[in-house]
Amino acid sequence: MYEELPWDDDIRSFRESRSRLFRLEFMRTEEGVPEGLRSYFLRLSREHMVSPRRLMKKVLADEVPELAPILSNRFFVKDAGPIDGLGKYARIFSETINQLTSRDDLQDLTLLKWAPVLPKNGEGILARYPRWCPICYLEQRIKGVSTFSPLSWSLRLYQTCTKHFVQLLERCPGCSRHQPFISSFPNIGRCGYCGRSLSDVVCADTLPVNVDVELALESMAQNAQSPAKVSLEYFCSNVRVAIAVHAQDNKALFCRQMGWDNWTANAWLSKGHKPSLPSLLALAIACGVDVFDLCSQNLEFCYRPATQCGARMRSRVCRAPRPFLRHTNWDEVFDLLTTELHHNSAKTVNELGRRVRLRRSALKYWFPEVCGQISERYRKQKKMTASIAIDYRRGVLESVLGSLAMHRVPPFRRVVDKFLKQHGLALARPELAKVYYQYLVAHGFVEPT
Repeated sequence: MYEELPWDDDIRSFRESRSRLFRLEFMRTEEGVPEGLRSYFLRLSREHMVSPRRLMKKVLADEVPELAPILSNRFFVKDAGPIDGLGKYARIFSETINQLTSRDDLQDLTLLKWAPVLPKNGEGILARYPRWCPICYLEQRIKGVSTFSPLSWSLRLYQTCTKHFVQLLERCPGCSRHQPFISSFPNIGRCGYCGRSLSDVVCADTLPVNVDVELALESMAQNAQSPAKVSLEYFCSNVRVAIAVHAQDNKALFCRQMGWDNWTANAWLSKGHKPSLPSLLALAIACGVDVFDLCSQNLEFCYRPATQCGARMRSRVCRAPRPFLRHTNWDEVFDLLTTELHHNSAKTVNELGRRVRLRRSALKYWFPEVCGQISERYRKQKKMTASIAIDYRRGVLESVLGSLAMHRVPPFRRVVDKFLKQHGLALARPELAKVYYQYLVAHGFVEPT
């Protein structure tokens, strides 16, 4: 019989406590800005010498089954940007990778700390495509460190490198394509399509430019690990003080000085709305305070000349001014939206907006309840249409399989696909692949797994 040894308990506890993935330390820039969670995950997959997409499908999806349905090619290429943000994806991925690596601080590589202040889907938060400074990548290669992307590069308003004063790039210098957020190759410094180094580019002579917005964004990223917490209450309290100092308690005047709409401050102070990131940065820069201090403590402001920081931020996100509706136009648009609710064919808010030459954001701002009902009605109709289409495709597959069985033809995948192609279908569709597998199991062609 096996005899217990003194060190068996230590070995057992070590096996129970070890992590499935390496406990990799995250990188920082010389200024102290941490890398983003997406960058950390790509470096982690490189340490394990495995494709980032495969690691996500086989390990992360195994740990959190709810991730499996969303890990498609579209997610890897276009939809994985919010991993560095402050919403659901950032929370799920940070918690999962924390658990897999036995860490407890990877949420600091996202904007989750700013969730109490910033809206989840606010304007100007995350960039649409991965971006990088080629000179920073080149310096990382020369130093021999792992290539990484600071969290600040993931923010849409961050446009110029504060160290080299060059515009961030978002297209490969070789194939001129946007980069996928999660590449199939575990190296963030190489193109995910042609494999060319993203630091292989000749930059023109650089001149110092105004990077106050970029420095404010770097401050937000640096303070992610600060024990102090940001809150909407501190922000609103400081806004009231700033209005009292700069505009003698006149909210509309203060908003005009900042280049905002007259009702912007009232939405924060009276309705509890969260400020957009451009507005938050504009206020901090105009008042000469750190953006983190603006949301984490009560400040005292000194008078400063009025600036149009809000208008400058608006130009960075390319946002058109929201149209002002008169009473006659308001009634006309409202009648159009309410009439649409009683039509048989559901249309999107965007389609209705084109009739009256208004954008969807403007309609949702002026008529939030009606637009919500229209959107929900459209989603239900699309869901019902999709369900009917799935039933039709399944019926086609079942008829094909039945015809092959009648003629005693083995249901090989290539044979079934040949007949499905006549209907514009293929077994590559998940719902058809599931029906096909169930048929093979039921008739004894394969063993169930």
